[in-house]
Amino acid sequence: MGTVIFGPRGQPESWQAAAFTLAADQTATKVDIATSHVRGTEGVVVSLYSDTAGLPGTSVQAWNVSSLPTSGICCTVEIATDRGGIPLTGGTQYWIVVSTDVQESNTWAGAHLNAE
Repeated sequence: MGTVIFGPRGQPESWQAAAFTLAADQTATKVDIATSHVRGTEGVVVSLYSDTAGLPGTSVQAWNVSSLPTSGICCTVEIATDRGGIPLTGGTQYWIVVSTDVQESNTWAGAHLNAE
């Protein structure tokens, strides 16, 4: 499923998120997303969020991802890593969020999410 990510400049801001729940405790060392760049800054923010009442709650970890491939060349898998690992609790819902910040205020990008 392809979705768009817009920074706040020039259009309504649009971020995308996908929820997941682990069956058992695990330590996350990377987050993979498929992205492409349409216009503006070639970057997005990839974040791991906790859950609050079925919606993204607090950011657990965030990574700025840049140099996205051009749209139509779908898609490069961008990998954000944390060598120390992020402990995640089994049975708890978490979110992967693709967003923008001040550095990507004019971004127009696509994220291709596959939650399994």
